[in-house]
Amino acid sequence: MFFFIVNSNINIKAINGSIITYQKPKNHQEDFLDNIYCATYDELKSIKNILKKINLDNNIKILDENKIRSNKNFPIELGISNKDEFKYIQKYENELEKSKSFITNDKNIDSFTFNHTKTILYKQLNTNKKDIKLAIIGGIGTHIGEIVNSLSAIRLLYTYLNKKFKSVKIDIYINASNNNFYLLHNNIMRKEIYINDILPLSINVKKLFEYDFFIDNSSIQNSIYYQELPFIDSYLYKFGIDYTKIDSSLKHNQLNLSWYKPNSNLVKIIDNLKTKGEIILYHPYSNDNKRTIPKKSAIQLLKKLIKKSNNSTIISTLKIDKFEDDNYIDLSSYSKKYYDLVYIISQMNKIICIDTCIYHIADAFFIPTVVLFTNINPSKRIPYYLNTKAIQIKDKTKNFSQFIFDNDKLSLYKFDGYDDIKVNKVIKLLETI
Repeated sequence: MFFFIVNSNINIKAINGSIITYQKPKNHQEDFLDNIYCATYDELKSIKNILKKINLDNNIKILDENKIRSNKNFPIELGISNKDEFKYIQKYENELEKSKSFITNDKNIDSFTFNHTKTILYKQLNTNKKDIKLAIIGGIGTHIGEIVNSLSAIRLLYTYLNKKFKSVKIDIYINASNNNFYLLHNNIMRKEIYINDILPLSINVKKLFEYDFFIDNSSIQNSIYYQELPFIDSYLYKFGIDYTKIDSSLKHNQLNLSWYKPNSNLVKIIDNLKTKGEIILYHPYSNDNKRTIPKKSAIQLLKKLIKKSNNSTIISTLKIDKFEDDNYIDLSSYSKKYYDLVYIISQMNKIICIDTCIYHIADAFFIPTVVLFTNINPSKRIPYYLNTKAIQIKDKTKNFSQFIFDNDKLSLYKFDGYDDIKVNKVIKLLETI
């Protein structure tokens, strides 16, 4: 987390359409709390990039963090501390600059971490208050599945804090200035009963001082523990909770659909399909090419699935072009919004999908699911998903390049492993769940 002021008043239109205002301190008094702002590393980069387009990239001044933290009203930091993040990142980038070579394309902080020392949460809860407010700075992930699973860590944190305090309010501040998924992230988290509010970054220090505690998730995705542990365990570790002592049965996902009213036509379609037999969701595509089943292989697998799945209807929430069958239903027109997709998943009998958000959502509704994994070890994604099993797709890539650089044009047979999938094996695996 970084603390900064601006040298001139600026307005930035956030992705959600709201206007974020930054005002310079009166007479440049840096202790004027309304005009001292805090943000994550990524949010600060986004703000600077926006200002650079209008030649105001030098408009931001980073402040001495220790001076702000020394204020008696500064909230208590929980979990692994992110103190001095700016100093460490600046040092790291300076080292990158010195060692820059012809294969360094740009400066980044991938795999960078400066603190991963284990902490104990209960030792940090130093307050006599009965009612507390907690700010989580930086959100909990980027992709839908990552957020859904990480929400379980916040649910467990909320449960933990509720044992000590009479009431707990958790507000989450997420990147907003250049986050194309701000509205989606907001929607995913807002309806969960243990979250009080979802708010945009940046916030001023005066607002931060209204909280009793805060957790700083800035740069967490570059930490060692985040790369090595499942999403939920990495956040529990960050929060100062010993994830090894949390019963696995408590680590399942939960999603609140009690408020949701599905499209009446969609309800009729699903209810009608249920009278005919089981409904199986087939989801072969992802935004990541390394996980997506190629179109030809996806259709071949779908044909085999329809043939082998007696008295079942196969549905998809994706458009699978040029494919029609009496036992296949395309529901893509009903799943354009996040909670529409969640509802459809909740109504399935079984699911077959690639490594995407589908199985994370399915876990919240205990839907038997088989996931086809490619470049990710299943043990990092589904160790606590009792109704999910994995099939690892063999990578048959033959690289015809003599260099170490990745070049898909010089790689053949990469996705041929999908053609080896035995549908009978998938179906039998589903039946064992």
